Amino acid sequence: MNKIQDIKNIFKDQTNKNKEESLYRSCGYGVADLNPEDELWAKEIIKGGYILHFRHAEREKWPDVMSYGGMEYWEMLYDSLETKDFKKKYEDIRKNLTYHKAVCLSDRGIEQAKLIGFYIRIAKIKISEVISSPSCRAYETSMLGFGRIDKISNALVHYGPWNENRKNHLDAIKNFLEEVEQKENQNVVISSHNGVIQEYLFDKIEIKIDNYDIEEGGFYVIQKDKKNKIILKYRFKDFYNFSRYLVKRNYKIYSIN
Repeated sequence: MNKIQDIKNIFKDQTNKNKEESLYRSCGYGVADLNPEDELWAKEIIKGGYILHFRHAEREKWPDVMSYGGMEYWEMLYDSLETKDFKKKYEDIRKNLTYHKAVCLSDRGIEQAKLIGFYIRIAKIKISEVISSPSCRAYETSMLGFGRIDKISNALVHYGPWNENRKNHLDAIKNFLEEVEQKENQNVVISSHNGVIQEYLFDKIEIKIDNYDIEEGGFYVIQKDKKNKIILKYRFKDFYNFSRYLVKRNYKIYSIN
C-alpha cells in the first residue's frame, strides 16, 4: 500500500507542477514568476552604493563591426577627446558617418535607452556619476538613459578594434574600476559594451555565473570594499528583469463617468 501511495503522490506532485508551469506560460511572452533575488537587488540598487556597469542599448548587427568601431574612433573621436570637443563630434556622427548605423543606436535602441531612463527616474535612483565608452552607442545610451556624461574612458570600449594584448586591456579596465569613486546612497553608472566585464577583474565574485554575456541594456552590479577590492555582487542579464520590480500593478477600478 505504501508503494501505491508513493506512486500516487509522485503523480500528484507532477500534476501540480504541470499546472504551475501552465500558469506561468499563460502569462504571455514567456514571463516567469518573480525572482526573489532579482527583487532584492532591485531594492538594493535603489538604496545606492554600487557601480552599475551597463551594456549599451540595441544597435544594428553589422558584419565587421569591430572594424567599423576602429574607424569610428579614428575618424571622429581621437582629436575630439583631446580637445574636449566630443559633444559636437557626437552630434555630427549621424550626419557625417555613412556607417553610423553600425556604431550608433538603432531606432529601437534609442527607444530602449529612453525606457531605461524612464525607470531610473520613477524609481528615484540616485546617480553620482555617469562614465561612458567613447563609442556612439554607449554615448547615446548615457545621454538618453541617464541625461548626462561626466567622464569618458577609452578603456571601456570592448576588446577587438585595436592591435593590443587582451591582458593589457583587462588590466586597464581593472585600474579604471579601482579609481571609480563609489559613494554611499548613490550609484555610479558606466555605459559600456558586452565582453568588457570578465572574471579576471574581480577580487571576489558573489554570484554563480557561467559566462559574461549580457543582453543590450543589461548590467552588472559591482561594489568595492574598504580595501578597494572589486566585488561582483549581481547581474541583471537584461533590463526587464530589473525594471519589473520597480512598479506594482494598481488593481483599483476607476469610473470614467
